[in-house]
Amino acid sequence: GFANGIFYSGSAPVNVRVSGVSVSGCSGYGIYLTLGDSTVVESCTVRTVGSYGIQANSVLRSTANQCGSVAMIAYIASDCYASSTGSQGLSAALSANNCYGLGSGSGIGLYAANAINCGGSSGSGQGLYAVTANNCQGQSGSGTGLYATQTATGCYGTSSTGVGLSADEANNSKGVSSGNGDGLDATTAMNCRGQSAGSGGGLNA
Repeated sequence: GFANGIFYSGSAPVNVRVSGVSVSGCSGYGIYLTLGDSTVVESCTVRTVGSYGIQANSVLRSTANQCGSVAMIAYIASDCYASSTGSQGLSAALSANNCYGLGSGSGIGLYAANAINCGGSSGSGQGLYAVTANNCQGQSGSGTGLYATQTATGCYGTSSTGVGLSADEANNSKGVSSGNGDGLDATTAMNCRGQSAGSGGGLNA
């Protein structure tokens, strides 16, 4: 019966913390503070909202589930779970640590500039997309399971029909394609494994 859970009007908020709040059943936003200076959401839950789930500069120990748009947006996300029914799961412009993102359709499961101990899943988009990924897992139906534009270290990526893991530099990582995609694609691969069930290459470097 509400458009938004926690929202604002006028100038974007700064130096605001929202803690221990649960929001559900809104047609619009769950907890929306924008990415302004010193906005923090911690230990909160958002469920079944029509648009964005949680947006703040830092999001900690929080969950956004069944969101119609991007479930969680932050510069820094830690110990979070985000699931979208219509778009991207979790987007962290700087870093995501111990997080999991679930995207819908072609939406990315989890995006982060630096992803550490994270996981992501998507139907036809990238499961996990990062600049650098450490100890991460990504899976996708027809897209790339885990895609790192620079370095993937200690990572695992799997795809039903696409590329399992793709990175500029892959270290101690594994990629698996259950279809005709390459298991692992990299410019440089060290101590890596790749496997393809179809016509793709197991490891392409």
